Amino acid sequence: MLFFAGYLSMDFVVGTIYYKEKITLISGYLQHALYIFICNVSLWTGYTVTFPTAILGAGFIFLSPRDDNLFTMLLFIFRIVLDPLMAHETLRNTTMTPIGKAMVLIKIPVNIKFFVDWIVWQKKLRRRTQRQRLQGD
Repeated sequence: MLFFAGYLSMDFVVGTIYYKEKITLISGYLQHALYIFICNVSLWTGYTVTFPTAILGAGFIFLSPRDDNLFTMLLFIFRIVLDPLMAHETLRNTTMTPIGKAMVLIKIPVNIKFFVDWIVWQKKLRRRTQRQRLQGD
């Protein structure tokens, strides 16, 4: 958890210096701040980070077994399908402050935005790889 929070912090710093065009309000500032906050809350409360995030983090450390297709599938299942269902159940079955409700709900559009950006990035990588193969032949 601490590793991921550190990774997010460094990703944000490096991104603001070298990849300014990729750091937007939602996919940069809001997303990184939200997930750093979630990591800190997870450390304080004992809740853990989602499985796709653990797979992505491991993929950055151990590049050879990295599987972007596995991450994409897990991201879709956990963050696009299950997170909204869990948010619905949480809001329906618990008493929360308005800020607590906002924290539960804000993850949904952020996750959708991240998923769409991830798919676009994967398509770019595949096209780039195909062009490199064609140029190499």
